[in-house]
Amino acid sequence: MTVEINTANSTCAVFVDDRKLESPLAQVRVTTDEATRMSVLEIAGRREFISEPDAEHLVGAGAEDARFNLIKDD
Repeated sequence: MTVEINTANSTCAVFVDDRKLESPLAQVRVTTDEATRMSVLEIAGRREFISEPDAEHLVGAGAEDARFNLIKDD
């Protein structure tokens, strides 16, 4: 999957199965999938797994950071 961030107009787009999903960064959310322990991008009503570098870039550009730590402290 390819993630594109357009800082000039504050949007991002991902390409999934030859389909482009685009949204304003303010409506994009990065969260955590507990089962896979991976970051998930919520965009245009879809959930897509993304790499940690992509998650960091999206959050840095203005996406909502709703990730959480799955490691328990003893």
